[in-house]
Amino acid sequence: MDKIITLENKLALINADEKAARLELTLELSRLCLAEFPDKSQSYAENAYAISGELADNVLKIAALDNLAAVLQSQQQQEKALPYLLTSLALKKSLKDTMAVLYSLASIGQIYMNMEDHATALTYHQELLQVCKETGDKTFYAKGLERVGYNYLHLCEFQIAQDHLLQAVEIYSQTGDKHSLANISNNLGIMHENQGNFGQALTHTRKAMEIYEDLKLDKGVAHTFNNIGNVYSRWGHHDDALHYYLQSLEKYEQVDDERAKSDTLNNIGSLYTMLKKYPEAMSYHQQALQIRQKLDYKLGIAYSLNNIGIVHQYMNQPDLALEYLRKALALKTNLGERSSMASSLTSIAEIYSGLQEYNNALDHATQALQINEDIGNKSGILNSLAILGKIHFELKNFQEAQSSLEKGLALALEIKDKDGAAEIYLTLATLAESRQDFQNAFHYQQNYSTLKEEIFNEKSLNRFAELQTKYDVEKKQKEAEIFRLKNVELVAACEELKKTQR
Repeated sequence: MDKIITLENKLALINADEKAARLELTLELSRLCLAEFPDKSQSYAENAYAISGELADNVLKIAALDNLAAVLQSQQQQEKALPYLLTSLALKKSLKDTMAVLYSLASIGQIYMNMEDHATALTYHQELLQVCKETGDKTFYAKGLERVGYNYLHLCEFQIAQDHLLQAVEIYSQTGDKHSLANISNNLGIMHENQGNFGQALTHTRKAMEIYEDLKLDKGVAHTFNNIGNVYSRWGHHDDALHYYLQSLEKYEQVDDERAKSDTLNNIGSLYTMLKKYPEAMSYHQQALQIRQKLDYKLGIAYSLNNIGIVHQYMNQPDLALEYLRKALALKTNLGERSSMASSLTSIAEIYSGLQEYNNALDHATQALQINEDIGNKSGILNSLAILGKIHFELKNFQEAQSSLEKGLALALEIKDKDGAAEIYLTLATLAESRQDFQNAFHYQQNYSTLKEEIFNEKSLNRFAELQTKYDVEKKQKEAEIFRLKNVELVAACEELKKTQR
């Protein structure tokens, strides 16, 4: 505080025509105030930007633009920061400042990722890769590969995502960047989990845990415990999932990370929802909500409200479900979280459909589809089209139902979502039968049966792989325990020997 007052007094003594000096001091004040006085920091940042407009020095202009963007980003004003970063990028390109260009491309791409516009983020991250190729900067190139991989991951282009992430792994292995290796391993695990490749998901996630343990990063270990819990939960091994979630909770309590602890509580709540143990689910979601409210963790609050709404939905309490889901939707809308907005809209549409309020259901499902299309969320688009097809069917809008379902089917086949395709085939069969189109009804039903058989066979094969993976994991755990016990016995023997030698 004393330094801020000193600099403010110094700024007051500088003549108005000494613009460069005033700008540099104003920027320093903005940076100093950022942590404790964000409003004051923004005011200084805006003043610095205004002063820079009166100067011909592009380097000072860039400093003012980047600082204002950073202040706005710190206040979660991502979209407001973008124009300043884009102007700064153009100036850096004109000065041929390659490293500065790389930082700007990374920052702009990250903002679009935060805004869930992964298609636009991808263009900036690909440009970053191209600049890195020209400069030969390995570190930035690896980061670029990682970012591009994450963009493709969110765009459901899993193979391309994996190719980029594995290239980044190769570079990080060469440079010895273990922390980045652990992060990528965790994300590869999440990718395989989302594809239903649970054995591979567990392999990557455990690799991340080993690295975090080697680096003695307890937060990383806790995070990985949570991710392993997620894999086991999706895998259907609920006891194992709960075991790892509880280990994650214990670690987060040790490192005093309340926000991350709330995420794990949320996951335990979702696990109990899957098990149809709704009172337990509600208890954990309420605990997560209380922590998030205390921390003013707005996005977390929105997720908790959403999940509490879903529990009420399963408990056949549609009014309470709608109340919580609407609160969640309003908060997500204020935060600009479009992907999760679509998720809430879809849940609301399902409730209205269950209440036979089909026009309300149609309105919310249509909004969800629009958002999913805007952000390129193919999985979300598929889900929205499937729900819209069912709603149109109930409204006897058979042509619209057919159109939505056929679009959804094409997308399900494109992204290889067999469960989604099977569900749509079944709805199409019901639709064709209601229109007395028995030939197509039979055709759709056949495709449904064939696909369900394929899914069953794949799950059976996966189950063998899962059992092998579980056996290997348990074997390693037993070997580690035997090694630990032998060490304990060795220490005891040494102590005993010392006693006899005294």
